Amino acid sequence: MTAGPDDPDTGRLVAGLSRLVGRVAVDQWPTGVAFSWAQQHGGPWPATSAPQTTSVGAAALGRFVRPVTYQQVPDAALPPALRAANPWGLPRRVGGVLS
Repeated sequence: MTAGPDDPDTGRLVAGLSRLVGRVAVDQWPTGVAFSWAQQHGGPWPATSAPQTTSVGAAALGRFVRPVTYQQVPDAALPPALRAANPWGLPRRVGGVLS
């Protein structure tokens, strides 16, 4: 938990945790989905009918892998390339539209 969106320690904590974990959630609960060899999606076709389309578990890592996922992280605490100003000019989807 932080002291709010203007907490001066948030950036330092996000940067430190990003080197250790795969998801940084600020002032929120994580999704609760664990990626492990034993877990496989139990949903309807094609989730478990075809190994290349599973959505959770170790087989899904190739589909959803991210070195770090940032969840509800304040803009100022994000790495520069991910901030709203987009200083590196990276292509991204905003509201489903590629920009």
